[in-house]
Amino acid sequence: MSVTKELLQSVDIFSSVSDEILEQVLNHLKPVQVSAGSKIVNEGDQAEEMYFLLEGTYTVVSEAQGKVAEDGPGSFFGEMGLIYNQSRACSVVADIDCVLASLSKSDFESLTEAHPEILEGIRTIAEERFNHFKEMLLNIGDPADFTDKQKAYFQKV
Repeated sequence: MSVTKELLQSVDIFSSVSDEILEQVLNHLKPVQVSAGSKIVNEGDQAEEMYFLLEGTYTVVSEAQGKVAEDGPGSFFGEMGLIYNQSRACSVVADIDCVLASLSKSDFESLTEAHPEILEGIRTIAEERFNHFKEMLLNIGDPADFTDKQKAYFQKV
């Protein structure tokens, strides 16, 4: 299995970047196959990479509230941990067999330094997700009831 330019262009943030930039991104991606029901990332783990979903669907879950979101091809996750240098805020579970591309933290930093437009697109979505997640947590009850991991996460961000 390999990650192709066509598959990468299915991810919104890469749909309009130049072929030159796409080639650079492709050189840093590692293909990942995950079986249905497998955890792709675990809440609380240190974020060492982000993922782009090329085929399949996944569900995002948190200890505090269960299912947070679902998504399919063209989406990505794990960016919040890289941007904010934080542990994983949620777990991600493959609903069906998935094909993903992973981008390591060091490669993420190199690419976004060289191409700030990629960082801007990812940062915009990360901020929206963070604000949505924070609002959802605040709506489930008293912050005193949050887990220690959740408290630590919000104190750092």
